[in-house]
Amino acid sequence: MADKQNAKADKSKAVSDKSQKKPNFFVRVGQSVKHSAKSIAKYFRDVKSEMKKVVWPSKKQIINNTIVVLVVMVIASVVVLALDTSFITLLKLAIGA
Repeated sequence: MADKQNAKADKSKAVSDKSQKKPNFFVRVGQSVKHSAKSIAKYFRDVKSEMKKVVWPSKKQIINNTIVVLVVMVIASVVVLALDTSFITLLKLAIGA
């Protein structure tokens, strides 16, 4: 008996849920756009807040880091040039050209 009463209650609940219409397409789109606009605004507020926390390097640090990068690039170029030249020489000896 309890099962029949539960079944009736479920049916009546389902009928009442169907009678409540969901908002039309344009209302749902409007709500979505409003939510998106709030999310975008929050994102930019958070970005602004985080940018205030950034510790930027000094001019001296930038110059030092740039010099280190350039020196490493030159060293790497010389190593690649040396390896390339040696492999070409070995290949020429192996082929006999």
